[in-house]
Amino acid sequence: GNHIARVNPFLGFKGENYDLRVGINLATEFGDSSRVNIFPDVALDFALIPTYAHLFLGVTGDVNKTSFRDFSRENPWLAPDISIVNSLDRLHIFGGIKGNASATFGYKAHISYRRVENLPLINNSLSAPYMYRLVYENGSKASSVFHFSGEVNLRISETISLGGKLDFNEYDLQTEEEAWYLPKLQIGANTRINISDRLYLNGE
Repeated sequence: GNHIARVNPFLGFKGENYDLRVGINLATEFGDSSRVNIFPDVALDFALIPTYAHLFLGVTGDVNKTSFRDFSRENPWLAPDISIVNSLDRLHIFGGIKGNASATFGYKAHISYRRVENLPLINNSLSAPYMYRLVYENGSKASSVFHFSGEVNLRISETISLGGKLDFNEYDLQTEEEAWYLPKLQIGANTRINISDRLYLNGE
């Protein structure tokens, strides 16, 4: 009973050093409840130094689907009677820089600011502490999320590539004391080994 249909008309403008997209994101929710949402969809990619440095920025918004299946994969101890409410990115502003410092080294730095309505959080159930429930950050105003991420990729040889990523989130909530079950800091690393043209190994 929770479905989303999207229509995303846009105009695209391309030049020698830029790629501009201007449009709207029309997302309609239907099923147990219905709602029509219209968001901006604007993005710009500008080649500051072609190949080596691209600046990107944009403004958008969207409906984030909530489902029992997805959240139970994150936490298999969810209570069976959780309420299902989609969250909305009322405003999502982002920007950053990406490129290649050399033939073997790539990078990306990204910052964003989101105004989120009904942000879903996972917390202990009051009636059954051994279970978890979904709670929604649903104050009179949308909550804000500031996000920063940095990513690097290094090709050591024709067969081995290494990568690393850091994500940092800062939450400004209206009703809940903390952003339960959402870590502020995440750090990851990955390795790819090409054994042959058709076989490779990934580790993360």
